[in-house]
Amino acid sequence: MVEDCCVLGWRHVDNTLIFEIEASLWPGNSHYEEPKPGDWTCYKRSELVFSGVREVSGLLPIHQVKTTTDPDGTKDYGTIDVLTEIPGGFNVIGDFGDVIILAESMRLNIAKEA
Repeated sequence: MVEDCCVLGWRHVDNTLIFEIEASLWPGNSHYEEPKPGDWTCYKRSELVFSGVREVSGLLPIHQVKTTTDPDGTKDYGTIDVLTEIPGGFNVIGDFGDVIILAESMRLNIAKEA
């Protein structure tokens, strides 16, 4: 679902953890559009939202994660390499850490473009 998506940042507010991502969408997804010139798939700004968060472990502070700069000048924090459901939550692995999120649910909010 979100593997290989670029992580643009994250924030933890109250009982919600939000990863801001550039989602990599493929044909068959209702939000899919033809890729822009130079892109190999359709990318959309999105949020990966974990709700009812009880505990987060392994998530590095954002200032400790090395950024990469894309040709267009934007910076990101690597990709989501693995996202799996585990008992009581989720395991998310990427350059930002091997993160265990004990949470009630997860959803992907894909931004609508103007």
